[in-house]
Amino acid sequence: MKKFILLMILTVVWLVGCQDVAKEESTFKLEDSIKNGDVIVVDTGQSMPNTYKIYNLDKLFMFINKANGAESSELKFINVTKDGKSVENKLSSNRGNVTFDNKFLGMKDYYLTGGGETLIGLQETKPYECGNINASNNGVTLTQCKNEDQNFIIVPFKTQEFREATAKVKIKK
Repeated sequence: MKKFILLMILTVVWLVGCQDVAKEESTFKLEDSIKNGDVIVVDTGQSMPNTYKIYNLDKLFMFINKANGAESSELKFINVTKDGKSVENKLSSNRGNVTFDNKFLGMKDYYLTGGGETLIGLQETKPYECGNINASNNGVTLTQCKNEDQNFIIVPFKTQEFREATAKVKIKK
């Protein structure tokens, strides 16, 4: 009986160990995602202006230009939390309409008021169908969203990357 109990304990330990290996293999790899051209917004947990670190922002600006030019385009938009968990969203445009398939609420409570408008993070995990995406002094925003009364911010401007990228890339209006 003792051998059977010992065998069961070892089996459970082995199975738990195998699950940990499987989890490690499926973790988010920032470097791979950067190479793939995904837009990545990482919550650093620091205070402004270093609250977020953004990668491949130029890809997002290219997407905005295509969307404003009524071209079809698509890209991965990945949010990474302070503890390293990642959530992959999809941003697509078709004939001037923009869809943000949101699966992340980390910026839900991010409010920014300026220029007479209040911008907030996306409030639900759902696809947002919007008439416009733009980069301005507020950041990257979704406006004219179907069945919504507000405009939403998906990338805040108060980051070093946003300032550098807007200086380099001209956004079509």
